[in-house]
Amino acid sequence: MFDAFYSPPEPIVWVHRVAELAKSGTFSTGRNDFAFELALAPTSPRDIIETLKGLCIRTVYTVSVVVNRGFGSRTLATECELYVQVPNRSTTPKAGLPSLPPNQFKFSDIIAGEVQSLATLGKPLSGHVMILANHKNVLYSSVEVEILRVEDVFWGDDAIREICPVHTVQIVDGPLATGTVVPFFVVIPRLVVSPSYVCDEFQVSYFFNVLLTLADAGEVQTRTVPLTFIRS
Repeated sequence: MFDAFYSPPEPIVWVHRVAELAKSGTFSTGRNDFAFELALAPTSPRDIIETLKGLCIRTVYTVSVVVNRGFGSRTLATECELYVQVPNRSTTPKAGLPSLPPNQFKFSDIIAGEVQSLATLGKPLSGHVMILANHKNVLYSSVEVEILRVEDVFWGDDAIREICPVHTVQIVDGPLATGTVVPFFVVIPRLVVSPSYVCDEFQVSYFFNVLLTLADAGEVQTRTVPLTFIRS
């Protein structure tokens, strides 16, 4: 009943290349090897994007092999998946990474800190928090940092959005002395994080969450700043 009123967008084909490896005939006895090479370049007016295993958005690259065995025989077929990484075109060894000031956040006069605005995949995401004051009447139990992936799919006049936390790390446990600086280095998980990407049909963006849990009431306060991932 649900499918009768709702039809999801059709998959978009970025790359589709076909190569014939052997003419019709008979294999010789023993092992037969057929070398092949296919360009990993788009066959549509779109740029290649990385492999991503998201909720709404999944980009997948596969290589399929088909052996047609003639009339009356079953066709043999198999496929394997490729995991594709794509460097940013705007990032070159000579030009280096774009320079952006770090994102800053603050929880009243309790803690403050900063985190990278631009993060390179394959390297840890770094930043720090500083304890501004240890108030006896405002006790906190923990500070956590979290990476969020936001997927937007544009479909006609509508937009579908899914927000998914991809990594959470606790960096503070219990109150600390005033003036304490706590650095953090978050390792970016593979496959669930790709470079930030925007096109006509969808976009993949990221945000950095800082969660402060108050000890008495169990209240969780949140600060969110944007985060851009690239691959150099």
